[in-house]
Amino acid sequence: MQDPIVSEAERLADRWRLAERLAGVGWGEWDLATGEISWTPRLYEIYDRTPEEGPLRVDQLPEVVEPEDRAAVVERLRTLFERRTPVDGEYRIRHRGGPRHLRVLHEPVLDQSGRPRAIQTLAVDITEQRRVSEALAETREDVARERRVARRLRRALLPLREGVTEPAGLRVAVRYLAGEPGRVGGDWWKARELPDGRVLLAIGDAVGHGLEATAAMTQMRAGLAGLAYTGADASTLARWLNELVCDMSPKLAELEEPVTGSAALGHFDPESLELRWTSAGHPAPVLLRDGAATLMDGLPHGPLLGVMEEAGFPMTVTMLKPGDVVLFYTDGLLDRADRDREELTETMLDALRDGARSGADPELTAERVMRALDAESSADDICVMAVEIR
Repeated sequence: MQDPIVSEAERLADRWRLAERLAGVGWGEWDLATGEISWTPRLYEIYDRTPEEGPLRVDQLPEVVEPEDRAAVVERLRTLFERRTPVDGEYRIRHRGGPRHLRVLHEPVLDQSGRPRAIQTLAVDITEQRRVSEALAETREDVARERRVARRLRRALLPLREGVTEPAGLRVAVRYLAGEPGRVGGDWWKARELPDGRVLLAIGDAVGHGLEATAAMTQMRAGLAGLAYTGADASTLARWLNELVCDMSPKLAELEEPVTGSAALGHFDPESLELRWTSAGHPAPVLLRDGAATLMDGLPHGPLLGVMEEAGFPMTVTMLKPGDVVLFYTDGLLDRADRDREELTETMLDALRDGARSGADPELTAERVMRALDAESSADDICVMAVEIR
């Protein structure tokens, strides 16, 4: 009979290998029973070691950490073994190219008696992100320069793709519009097929504008992209994303207000045609079906991201069928100082109903909504993602 713990470890290892290739992360495992250590190539690169030098033992990790961060790393490892719970954090290590900033997660694999049998780790080199954050802080006093840098960051980190992308069973079109020429906010989106065949669909908004919002948006989107490869459901992903956003404010202490945001995210299963989704203070998607356009009913929304450290995000299951179009959008589409939100919502739904006879083309759907709501007049950034079920 196959050892269930070994099977689970193998399954997680396969996922981390795929995540390493797609997201640039490194994975490793220390077998406490046999002493065997397994590192992926990316983890060797992150810790500046060669296969000939071999991987580090768990007790050797503090030796490569910068002295200022060493005590915190030792404390995390102590917590890992004593409490037998995952630990994560950031620290700097010595590197031939200069100090590097890492974000590292250590997680124990327990045997049937609850004792650690192995330690698994996931590490990401976030040095460039830290450099970007420092650059953002330095440009805050120069508004014109801030806008130029922000535009370049968005193009690099969240490029707009022309045309339609086609993850499994879907056709997806995205439209983004800045609320003010030269200014970039925190709107973001994600549509990607995952290793288990599901498609991650997400849209969100980091509150604010300019470089600060761009930095928060980048961390939200990148964090969700990495977390999605664990196979967790939408409710769990939203909870983890909320923890990430709550963790941002102390690290971006120069901000006048805490980092907050909203998101609607879920998984589409191309086999069952189920969309399992949740909302963190974000508008519910719209379902366009057989000429009718309705707001998707769901369980009560969870709170905004970053408002409460302990928050729940109920998950709704919506059955879809070929020809349906699901429209995700950010608040800027309906938030206008001089117009009623309910009125704008009805205008959006009417535009979708009126255009239903032209078919389910997601590009036309996104453009039709932007025109009907006069998106050009919005003072806020707007992102619309139209998803057609094939």
